[in-house]
Amino acid sequence: MQRQKAILLAVLLITPPLLAAEGPRGPLCDPFRPEVENHIWFWWPEGIAGFEFDDSGTLLYIVDGIPAQSGELISSSVQKEFRKLPLTGEFTFWRPIKKDGLGGFWLKHFAVKTLNQPWGTVSPGVDYNYHLNLGKKITEIKREDFKSFKEHPFAQGMGAYIWKKESSELYGIEFDTKGVARYLVHGIPGEYSLDDVPPDGYMTWQPVDSKSKEGYWLKHVAVRELRMPWGTVYPGIDYRFQSEHTLGELTRRQAAEFTDNPFTPELANHIWKKEGDTLRGFRFDEKGHLRYMVEGIKGSYTLDDVPFSGEYTVWVPVSPTSSSGYWLNYAAVAEFEMPWGTVHPGIDYRYEDGKSTKDLPKSSKFTFEPFPEGDLENHIWSQEIDCLYGAEFDTQGNLLYLVHGVPGTYSLNDVPLSGEYVVWYPLEGGEQEGVWLKYVAVREVDMEWGPVTYGIDLSYNQQEGHGISFLTREDYHENWDLLKLLKYFWDVLMED
Repeated sequence: MQRQKAILLAVLLITPPLLAAEGPRGPLCDPFRPEVENHIWFWWPEGIAGFEFDDSGTLLYIVDGIPAQSGELISSSVQKEFRKLPLTGEFTFWRPIKKDGLGGFWLKHFAVKTLNQPWGTVSPGVDYNYHLNLGKKITEIKREDFKSFKEHPFAQGMGAYIWKKESSELYGIEFDTKGVARYLVHGIPGEYSLDDVPPDGYMTWQPVDSKSKEGYWLKHVAVRELRMPWGTVYPGIDYRFQSEHTLGELTRRQAAEFTDNPFTPELANHIWKKEGDTLRGFRFDEKGHLRYMVEGIKGSYTLDDVPFSGEYTVWVPVSPTSSSGYWLNYAAVAEFEMPWGTVHPGIDYRYEDGKSTKDLPKSSKFTFEPFPEGDLENHIWSQEIDCLYGAEFDTQGNLLYLVHGVPGTYSLNDVPLSGEYVVWYPLEGGEQEGVWLKYVAVREVDMEWGPVTYGIDLSYNQQEGHGISFLTREDYHENWDLLKLLKYFWDVLMED
């Protein structure tokens, strides 16, 4: 049996391309000396993953770790698809493998419930202030520590930035006047036009020199709470970051490629570009000021076609009598007023120009009944391969949540490491096999566990035997489940 375990572990270690998805978790490892108190670890595609518990063994955090040398943010030793992870700003603490060693891991700690820590109250989600006794927070690392950031991509300079170039992209760090890190920065090459702007947070543009049309679109991710000229900034993407060239200053004149017209009649003040079954677009105000970046996915106004991210909040038909149309995601690029209230930069979950996700009726195709009678009332379900898609309604028939489920047992071996699938229910006729569920709220609502706003509800219905926050150290089993392991590799091979 020990030999089989060794062979299987070797297979996992020498075939990293196959491990892009979550596979079975097996024997634990111990990467740190001295060990990190109340943590357990296992090897994972991007490095390590694990869990932190309190002194009684109850789960507090899901932990993810990316290997990096001291003074290194992006490591060439990490698989290419994982190298951008530190740029999310979520990996805020570097822990050396051994005291005073050069090798270590950038760690992300995702809280599974509200916690009272020495650094303050922590809500469910990424703990940006997490730190341990041995190691450094990213805000404690000085500019001179990042010795591999030697590039000078901009002739005019940009103040307190350091840069590293990989392929055509830029990775950077911005510091305050005391030399303390404020922002992680990612840059994508392009011209200062709507044709070239990337989606998701690239709010400013910088030319390579004063006379060039070539430059980089930059996304700034704050690593701590900041007081900036444009207001208080919280950890995460700063959609209000200001510089000489901002996304919000562009007009439709800088969008030569956006000439498609998918809707009849046209949507006022919109421009569009079709890309297969998807749309990219922009919305302006009556004076021509850019207000929204828009993404669209083709589909009908039904639960069968709505994207379950919850970010596509309205549907618009291609013509007044057509059942075909597009689900649209509106991301504001500035703060402004709309009929439904003040809009802040980022996804506008309250956007109302179209048929709203909130008004979706029940679907006749959602007839699957995976759970015992009495569990999860006011839910409907549909199955697609191994996954579940569902919806929860209130007693008046109003849609509250879109739900996505993945199979697994109520254990640390199967709970998804994203931290977003927070509740588990057994399947009909099963004791151990069940489904981990992610609930995405489509409206603001008061639930038994408190007020819920738009997006993923990380506190959904936490009860013993069901909630992620009730898992304990005893719920991790080190032995490989050979059937699950073989099934995992078979599924990966079939996908390829």
